[in-house]
Amino acid sequence: MGKVKKRLAIDSMILIYLLEGNDAWGATIEKHLDAADEIVFSSFGLGEVLTGFEKAKDVKGKLRFLSFVETYEKLKVIGFGKQESLIFALLRAKYPSIKPPDAVHLATAISGRADGFLTNDRQLQCVKEVSIVML
Repeated sequence: MGKVKKRLAIDSMILIYLLEGNDAWGATIEKHLDAADEIVFSSFGLGEVLTGFEKAKDVKGKLRFLSFVETYEKLKVIGFGKQESLIFALLRAKYPSIKPPDAVHLATAISGRADGFLTNDRQLQCVKEVSIVML
């Protein structure tokens, strides 16, 4: 699992894996989340996760997820504002292969002063501005 991260930013897929009860990653994700003092997540990521519930017309799932977001004390949701836009632009210029949604998540992680960014996306390992923590 590597070094413990005090402030851990997470990719949308991390919450999706947890919500789906993904057996392959669930225990590892929970260890990372438990070890962190604070979890940083982008408001854009909320939209990504909620899209799945909307597509499935899963109102109960959506409400469960929103309740989780509101009650999980470690979770800090960060919006995408001017500071994040500046970081986003720097990341996209420096790493043109990174997709815009990933750059949003990374910009939020950097803006939120995360010690690491938990993901399962190997393409993000090139980023040096925040420690990429792979599942």
